[in-house]
Amino acid sequence: MIRFFKASMNYEAFLNYVHKKHPGITAKSYKEYSDLLFSYAFAESNFFKLNLEKTGSYVVEEVISNERALQKKWAAENGVNYTESNWYYEILEAQLLKFKPDVFFAHDHRTLAKGFLNRVRHLLPGLKLILGWDGIDVENAALLFADVDIVLTPADFITAKYGDIKKIAYTLPFTFESSIVSRLTRERQAEDVCFVGSVSLNKDGHFQRKDLLISLMKQTNIGLYLSGSTDAFQSVPNKPLLSLIKRNKLKDVADIYRLSRRSKGSLFGIDMYQKFYNSKITINNHGDAAGDNAGNIRLFEATGTGTCLLTDYKKNLEDFFEIDKEIVVFKDPADCIKKINYLLQNEDKRMAIAAAGQKRTLNEYSYAQRMNKLDRIIKENL
Repeated sequence: MIRFFKASMNYEAFLNYVHKKHPGITAKSYKEYSDLLFSYAFAESNFFKLNLEKTGSYVVEEVISNERALQKKWAAENGVNYTESNWYYEILEAQLLKFKPDVFFAHDHRTLAKGFLNRVRHLLPGLKLILGWDGIDVENAALLFADVDIVLTPADFITAKYGDIKKIAYTLPFTFESSIVSRLTRERQAEDVCFVGSVSLNKDGHFQRKDLLISLMKQTNIGLYLSGSTDAFQSVPNKPLLSLIKRNKLKDVADIYRLSRRSKGSLFGIDMYQKFYNSKITINNHGDAAGDNAGNIRLFEATGTGTCLLTDYKKNLEDFFEIDKEIVVFKDPADCIKKINYLLQNEDKRMAIAAAGQKRTLNEYSYAQRMNKLDRIIKENL
């Protein structure tokens, strides 16, 4: 059996979301605490474990390495001492030493810092393979992934760049966990169109997305469920917003304020999937850094639930879905509004596209298939 250890981070906004819903979560045992977080099916959740172990070749341990209270709970239950200033690395190191993996997936970029991977190799002579993850085409990749054996990416255009720096890389696209569908329930009132996600106005953030949502807010009845910079008006202003103010980008600040006023609150994990399932149309918009290339996780999360996906056009979209048969695309805000109106007025067409998109995702972009590919990658490189 191959022992596989995955250290991943969860967004702080998601963790805060769960803590708000479950104020007693930190009183739970480590297993109860982590199981509750995984039950939300946020991002990749524990889907690597569930699907790799189904192959019969793996024993998998998944940790949420940036959840401070959870990790400290593990340390307390396992008699591990740590220094407060270095809790992250010391607790994670103890978890690795206890599990003794053959393969370490350093999914959280923090694990790539401070020479941590080289230290782990020294402490664990049985460790055969370290995997890294580049989901956004990071800068300084050669330096960042210097101590990683293999880099996994969600898109071929990112993978291709690693050939230029003589680094082994494989494409492992984002996907959808099929079992989520059975957890969804139909609500009495469906939303015509929704957008669930963040609007972040930091470098390479979501300026195009912000402009799109402002237009949709003015001309459609879109339901907005936002996080990110919009949260700044509910608490202390965040750094990106303060930076905009200092640079006199007052229109952007005003737009974020308008969006925050219209937002119905953030949704994560299973609550997000539930909203998609009960929306006729779901809007997707890639971050500014994506350029002309598609491949974000929302493509698969939305289609997997059976909503009709309306996404921004990218040159490689047809590598994933057939346009106008499995998904619908728009080229600018005006085109998006036009497509929304068309799809709402043509229910049979919209439902056929939604059904075809879901079929494609469940048949070709399931975690089971993705983990079968990862299994092949691992065994070829061990």
